[in-house]
Parts: sequence; C-alpha cells; structure tokens
Amino acid sequence: MKKRVLLITGASKGIGLSLAKSALESGFDVYNFSRTEGDFTHPNLHFIPIDLVDTISAVAKVDSVLKSLQLKDYDTIGLINNAGVLEPMYPMGKTSKPELIEEHFSVNTISPIALSELFIHELNRIDTYKFILNVGSGAADYPYEGWANYGASKAALHYFTKTVALEQKKVSNPVILALFNPGRTNTQMQTQIRSASQEDFPFTESFIQAYEQGKLNSPDVMAEELIKKINNKTILQGDEISHKDLLS
Repeated sequence: MKKRVLLITGASKGIGLSLAKSALESGFDVYNFSRTEGDFTHPNLHFIPIDLVDTISAVAKVDSVLKSLQLKDYDTIGLINNAGVLEPMYPMGKTSKPELIEEHFSVNTISPIALSELFIHELNRIDTYKFILNVGSGAADYPYEGWANYGASKAALHYFTKTVALEQKKVSNPVILALFNPGRTNTQMQTQIRSASQEDFPFTESFIQAYEQGKLNSPDVMAEELIKKINNKTILQGDEISHKDLLS
C-alpha cells in the first residue's frame, strides 16, 4: 500500500497544527519541524526540533528526515512552509536593530526558500505526486504601515514560488509549487496583531473589529479543505489558493 507524508514547519500551533491534525486523520505520516513540540500527540506525528533562524541547521535536519524515508514508497510527498513571524512590527526608523530584521527574513523567506531547494533536489528523481505549498499573505500585495518587513518577506516568497513553478513546468519529473493565502485566520498571530499599539500598527482596530464580529477564518475548516485538495491531487503547478476559494 502506498503511503503519504507531509513535512510541515510550525505544526505545533495555528494553521500548521490544524493541517497536521487533518492530515493525520486522512492517514498521512506528518513531520512537525518547530521550535516547540506543542501539546498534541499522535503515533504518526513526528516532532523534529528546529529553529528557522538558523537556516543551515534547519536544512540539515529536514535533509536527514528525507534521507531516512524510502521516498519511492510514497504516493504523495509534500512540504508545507507554514511557519512565519510578524516581529519586528513597527514603522521603519523607529529603532535600528538589524539582528531582528535578519531573524525575520531567515524565518519567513530564507529558510522556506532553502528548504524548497532541498526538497526539489532530493525528489527530482522520484516519480510520485510531490508538492511544496508556501503559506503567503495578502500583505505581499497590499502594503500595511508597520509591516514593511512582513510584507517584503512574504512578497519575496511569492515571487520565488511563482518563478520556480515556471521552472518546474519545463522539467520531466516536476515538483508542484503553489501558494496559500489564509487571510485573517483565528490563530495566535491574530492575537499578537490585536495587541499591537496604533503607533506601531495603525490597522490594529480593523483586526479587533474583525475578531469581535466573528469574521476570522477557521484554521480547522481551511485545513480540512486543503487536505482534501492534497488527497485528490488537485493542487496544480503555480496555483494561488486563497482562503476565499476554500471557504466559498
């Protein structure tokens, strides 16, 4: 019997955790690459501690897992670059802490790109349904004051995903690359946004109102719909999957 496996960054909470739970219910093996393990456990959930700030170490750990698997035995192999950070969140010039900027882009952009390159390199000879799903953001296309780093880091990830999708269309045994925009989703990141000062993030009140009016997306519902698409192998090369597509 063919097996299925998902490698997910940041699957200890938020959308990543919802994806892990839904995938496990569908019979996947799931590897959670996170700084913390979280409270949820399952026989087929494997926790690998990593810190995406340290890209070299993170890639080495994911590489070790890929090399430990008999990849040819899997019907579906996926990498979901889900982990992300908002900080630093303030107008540029309020302070000068280049180390925070470096850490931010390491987590949101550099490590996902490096992990994607590793995944493509290791799987380009495996004939199976294989994909990379990069979790993006509407902030990549719409500038929010206070989110210069976040928007720029996600815009770079969007560009990377679209470009490599074009490259993979030209190879004989491609890895599928796609983007997922979750919109405003009820996760701990939203709690962080609602606690930001108006000075640092002028849109705080808008996010508070969305929460109070029950307009935040459910991570569980979106995860279930994404796993359905994965099970049906309907995530296609260059797809840009929106929360609106999943919830309509």
